[in-house]
Amino acid sequence: MAKKPSEKKPLRLTDDAPEANLPQEAAPADPVRETAEKVARKAGFRLEDIHWGRIFRRLMVILGGLLLLLTVLLAALNTPPGRRLLVEFATGIKLNSGLQIEIGEIDGSLYGEMTLHDVKIKDLKGVFIQSPAIHLDWRPFGYLNKHVDIRDFSTPKIEVLRQPVLNPSDTPKDNGPLLPDLNIDVNHLKVDALVLDAPVMGEAHTIALNGQLHLRDKRLKIDAAAISEKGDHAKVLIDAEPDKNQLDISADLDAPADGVAAKLLGFDKAFTADIGGKGTWKQWNGRAVCDFGPDNLLNLNVTAQSGTFHITGATHPDLILAGDTAVLFKPAVTIDLTSKMKDRVFDNVLALYTDALRIDAKGTVDLGKNHFRKLEVHARLLKPDVLGQDFTASDLHADLIVDGDFNKPRIDYDLAAKRFDLAGIKLNGFSAKGKSRITDDGVIVPVNAQLTSLTGIAAQVDPLLTHLKLDGEVRLNDGKLTSNTIRVSSDRVKATGTVSGNLKDNLFLAKVKANLNNYAVDGVGTVNVATTADVKLNKGKVSVAGTANAQTTKLEDGLKGFLGGNAKLSGAYAYTESGVVILRNLSGKSPDFTLISANGSLAPNGTISLNAKANSAKYGPLDATASGTLDHPNAIIHAANPDLGVKMVDVTARLSSTPQGFALLADGGSAYGPFSADALVMTEGKPLRIDIHKATFAGVDAAGLLTQSDAGPFTGTLAISGSGLKGTALLSAQNGDQAVAVNATGNAVNIPGDMKIYVGRTIVTANIVLHDQMSLNADVQMADMRYQDFVLATGRAKIQMTGEHGTLQAVATGKKDVPFNLAVNGTIAPDTYTFAAQGSANDIPFRLNHPAVIRKNGADWVLQPVKIVMAQGDIDLSGRFGENMKAQARLNNLDLSLANMVQKDLGLTGTADGAIDFSQTGNGFPTARANLKISHFSRASAAVVSTPVDIALDARLDPDRSPTNNYVHAIIRQGGTVVGRAQLALAPANGGDWIADINSAGVSGGGRYNGPAGMPFSLAGLPRQQLSGAVALAADISGRLNDPHLNGVVKASSLTYDNENIGTRITNIALDGRFTNDRLELTSFTGRAGEGTVKGNGWVSLAAAQKFPMLIHVEMANARLARSDAINSTVSGTIDITNSEADGGLIKGDLRLPQLKYVVTKQGAAEVAVLDGVRRKGDDAITKSDIALPAFWRLNISARADNQIFVSGMGLESEWSARLRVTGTTKDPRIVGDMKVVRGNYTFAGRSFDIDTGTITFDGGPVTDPEINLTASATVQDVEGIIKVTGSAERPSIAFSSTPALPQDEILSRMLFGESVANISPTEALQLASAVNGLNGGSDYLNPLGALQSATGIDRLRVIGADTATGRGTSVAAGKYLTNNVYVEIVTDAKGFTATQLEVALSRSLSILSTTGNAGTGASVRYSKDY
Repeated sequence: MAKKPSEKKPLRLTDDAPEANLPQEAAPADPVRETAEKVARKAGFRLEDIHWGRIFRRLMVILGGLLLLLTVLLAALNTPPGRRLLVEFATGIKLNSGLQIEIGEIDGSLYGEMTLHDVKIKDLKGVFIQSPAIHLDWRPFGYLNKHVDIRDFSTPKIEVLRQPVLNPSDTPKDNGPLLPDLNIDVNHLKVDALVLDAPVMGEAHTIALNGQLHLRDKRLKIDAAAISEKGDHAKVLIDAEPDKNQLDISADLDAPADGVAAKLLGFDKAFTADIGGKGTWKQWNGRAVCDFGPDNLLNLNVTAQSGTFHITGATHPDLILAGDTAVLFKPAVTIDLTSKMKDRVFDNVLALYTDALRIDAKGTVDLGKNHFRKLEVHARLLKPDVLGQDFTASDLHADLIVDGDFNKPRIDYDLAAKRFDLAGIKLNGFSAKGKSRITDDGVIVPVNAQLTSLTGIAAQVDPLLTHLKLDGEVRLNDGKLTSNTIRVSSDRVKATGTVSGNLKDNLFLAKVKANLNNYAVDGVGTVNVATTADVKLNKGKVSVAGTANAQTTKLEDGLKGFLGGNAKLSGAYAYTESGVVILRNLSGKSPDFTLISANGSLAPNGTISLNAKANSAKYGPLDATASGTLDHPNAIIHAANPDLGVKMVDVTARLSSTPQGFALLADGGSAYGPFSADALVMTEGKPLRIDIHKATFAGVDAAGLLTQSDAGPFTGTLAISGSGLKGTALLSAQNGDQAVAVNATGNAVNIPGDMKIYVGRTIVTANIVLHDQMSLNADVQMADMRYQDFVLATGRAKIQMTGEHGTLQAVATGKKDVPFNLAVNGTIAPDTYTFAAQGSANDIPFRLNHPAVIRKNGADWVLQPVKIVMAQGDIDLSGRFGENMKAQARLNNLDLSLANMVQKDLGLTGTADGAIDFSQTGNGFPTARANLKISHFSRASAAVVSTPVDIALDARLDPDRSPTNNYVHAIIRQGGTVVGRAQLALAPANGGDWIADINSAGVSGGGRYNGPAGMPFSLAGLPRQQLSGAVALAADISGRLNDPHLNGVVKASSLTYDNENIGTRITNIALDGRFTNDRLELTSFTGRAGEGTVKGNGWVSLAAAQKFPMLIHVEMANARLARSDAINSTVSGTIDITNSEADGGLIKGDLRLPQLKYVVTKQGAAEVAVLDGVRRKGDDAITKSDIALPAFWRLNISARADNQIFVSGMGLESEWSARLRVTGTTKDPRIVGDMKVVRGNYTFAGRSFDIDTGTITFDGGPVTDPEINLTASATVQDVEGIIKVTGSAERPSIAFSSTPALPQDEILSRMLFGESVANISPTEALQLASAVNGLNGGSDYLNPLGALQSATGIDRLRVIGADTATGRGTSVAAGKYLTNNVYVEIVTDAKGFTATQLEVALSRSLSILSTTGNAGTGASVRYSKDY
């Protein structure tokens, strides 16, 4: 029976040994095993069932496969296709910084010896490093064992094109240890040409390198050499191996001044360096020597004992340092350094000291871990005075403790100085302390500094910087510096800011905001200032860029007058790294001044540049430019209308540098003609001199040399001459003060320009001393000063001032419309002016009842109550003037004839009583009230007296601008009966300008009047003109005051108009008009003028906004429009008067002159008036309203007369014809045409000459200066004498001829005396010679007595014939008007006859004559009338 095979059992863990089947003692329980078996049971298998051998074999197969695959991959990469793939992959990699490497191709083994072709390294701008080929023999797998194994690195050329430009990285960098824990072997390093292109260092350099490096555990060997094309030679050998007790150190450097090393270090001299010695690791002794040019830069002893290095000796860093701090390192810096090195860790003790400075340091530096270990630094300034006299300090020290990683150190600091003074900038009680802390975001260093005071910046700034504090935190992370908000505060200033920076790039930025309120600035006032600025510190160079805004809150009086109120100023400023200060886009605004733009710069070398434009209400447009340097500036300033107390225009001043100093040129225009200045300010050498070559103003020149005295004031004499004025201004030093003495006289002074001022005689003396309190003693006398219609006959003013105290005395007599005299006596004291005054105008006396007192009260001036006393009635005045204005006037029984004080012949009569009050705050809407009663108001002339009326007026203004409180009410009564009434209610606008608000006020109400026409006509204020008769007017008004809407009528049927100036009288005037909206429509107007008539129609608009447009048509038929002693004329034709906003005013006419009589008179001189071109600085200029009637009307009038233009007077009796055209304006009329004589004769020296031919031609020039061509003849003793007058009326030329021809003196003798020159008397011969001389000189002999009349000042001088009835021979009569209506004349002859005639004109036609003399006394009445 076959044997049954045995059943095979599975392998068990217990099958390992036979002893496992034997009975044994129970083993102790194994918890790990029990847990494993529980897991196996749950999983469905047991650990005993695992075939571990099979698993191991399979794992080995997998690992082998992976290794085989990796080997295949590495081998594949080392094939040509693999290397190409690797090149493409590497080229496609671009780092976040922007760095990218390109390789053309790779030859050889990647894991051994290979050559890289066309290697390029790129940044954001492209390639910055390139090499044609690099040979590399390395063993890269050695790095797995911390071994960098490079057998050979060589290349024929590496070219560095420029500095790299990379993206900043936000990822913190781990730079690794400075001495990493690696074994490094570089057996051979060779670069045939390292080319540094010009952008790298400023110029191109080429360096050749060769050497080897071995850094192993306990072994260091460096053997390298370098040479440049400039001649730099460098060689270094370090071989240290402690276990073999070996240490060799040697280094040599020879660097020329233009070499690479000198360029890198910024040296300007050649230098050499040598380090060498002998010994072993346990004991090595050597020296380090460096020479800088011919001088020794350092000489140090170096010893080494088993890793401990000791360096001692002296250095001279002052040879290579620049700036004021270099003196701290003189005469030498002594070094004592002990450094113990072990495992890349250095324990250091350092002492650096000079005579002035000591620095001690102690601590550990771990280059293996890039770590500080409690590195302490202590610095003390021992001798601050070595920094110069401008620098002093007391107890100035700095203590630092640095601990932690290089990129995140913890820093504790303590800085302090009891006193610190640099160039006058003084810090007192300065201290700063802080302890840094380390966080995940870096090292945080608290900033806590304080300062008791900071002074010496400026007197205005120092008070702001007391108890100055600075608080905040800065954060240092991976070489980057940031901060939270840092607060700076003092007793006055508040500021905040932040700081950021990059230690690697040495770049720091601070952003600052600061505010300063109520800051007092001398000469300005108080200001609020706000500024923001960016402050940058770039590699030690500071730059600033910021903006500032300033707002004044209170201004000094002088500046307030210029600016008109508070001002705002804003703009940008900068300070560049090169030290240039820049101002950009400065602009500002105040009520009266606008700074449009200002830009400028100031360079460290003093170069300046400035361009500014502004606009001033007082000076007009302004612009200024400046260039050059601070020492030699050039500037141009232009002002369109500078307010220098005198009206000036287009003023340009030029300042330019010269070798001697500065040249000043100025020119411009003024109301007194052009002005100019040419001066040289000589600053080179001493003393300072000013050479005024020539300065001209108002036709007066000044010139002279001024020299500054040792005491400071200038000395010298300025000569003054021109326009009739002559004198000197003597400058001198008086007790160290500037003194000026002015002495000048004038005769027939003619001031040119628009003013055309004439001064007959003047004497000016003045003495001025410019002391702390200026003293002035001046005396000005003047006679016969004329300007337009103003005449100052005599005047004198004396002023004495010392500081703010003084006296003023002045007297004046003259005429302006009416004759006047005035005397003023006053005193001047700080904040108080007192003056007494009295005088008369048009023979009406006035005076102050007591001296007026004007006193300053706060910011206002107060006029204390004072009374102006008149011949009848008086006026009480008082008020306050300034920001708050109040004025009161009380009229007490005031005679209205006083109006003749300001305008003669107004003829007003009546009395006025009432009150006027006015108050205002700033430029706000005023409160005003006028309550007046005018009794028996009338207007009288020589021929007519208007019917008197009584007027009651009540007017009010109120800031509430309501119609209820803003009104004008008036009632007019005649004999107790109301004949007129007006009621206007106003609703002023609210636009800011109160005058404009009133002009544009809403208006409602109306007026009714039925009474004498003289009352409303008197409102026109036309002297010697009167309108009589009755007129009726009714009108209602609405709309605005400057654009009224009216509805009403005006009617009159029997009016008479009289003009006493030219004798015009129009009677039987009838008019019919209607008010419609803003127009007065004149439906009809008729009247009689002499034997002729005048009629017209048209309309006049009352719309002020449209400048009062009108259209009036007038027709005349033989109307006698002029009838006086001088002119008598009738006119026929038409006149059209139009005015529109677009075209302005025009008077157009076509006239015929049926008859004109004109009596020629010659005035002795013209009268002239007030200097309206002169006003005090600060006064507001008077401007004309934009809504007024045209100041000048354009003219277009044709006039013709076939004959009957009769011209008589001054010996002339003639008849003319004329064809004339009048153009131009009413202010400057121009006439083109001519007048031709019809017949006439001229009486000269008792002889009658027949006018043969005569033409007067007007060519559009001055009306008073036409061209004359006239010939007259007479026969005396068979000789025909001929007078020929040619030239212009103002400059005629008179010539005499005869038939038969005789000499000039013979002709004149026959004409004047009726005798031959041989038969005349000596007296007659003298007169004849004078006449001939006058003819040769071209004098005007149309009026032979005119010169004598002008010289004596009489009004009339004439020769009259003999009168046998009274026994009077041929006589001379001289007369003068005592008043406008009273004339006195004295008549005398050579035989003793005398008579005095007095004529009193009661009217234009009626006069009373009285005569007395040696022939008897008589009286008569004369009535004359022209027809």
